[in-house]
Amino acid sequence: MMLRTLHLVAPLLPLVVLGCGKGGIERHDLHGAVTYRGEPIPAGVISFRPDRSRGGTGPSGFGTILDGEYSTGVSGRGAVAGPVEVMIEGATSKKPMSPALFPIYKTTIDVDGDTLEFDFEVPEQTMKRKR
Repeated sequence: MMLRTLHLVAPLLPLVVLGCGKGGIERHDLHGAVTYRGEPIPAGVISFRPDRSRGGTGPSGFGTILDGEYSTGVSGRGAVAGPVEVMIEGATSKKPMSPALFPIYKTTIDVDGDTLEFDFEVPEQTMKRKR
């Protein structure tokens, strides 16, 4: 009887371990300004990945940059708490397939759930994008 019950319950164990719905992972909706050369970035994407090299865990978050502003709560998905790698991609305009404004910019932040506004100034970069 015990073996038969285990046989019926075993396929459900991953659901119990991971939880239902969001899986219990708390995300934080981040927002802020993104500029390049002192000007708002016209369009782009900002992503937030747990920095595994500094002990970060969990899923990635992202947001759309529009007129120099982003909000993961409006267009995207929030970031998890902890050390986070930030990647910013900017385009010269809002038109589809617009050229990149700069090579992908990477930096790090610490998300603690108390500070939800992070502004970024993408520095001038000399590195050219590889084709």
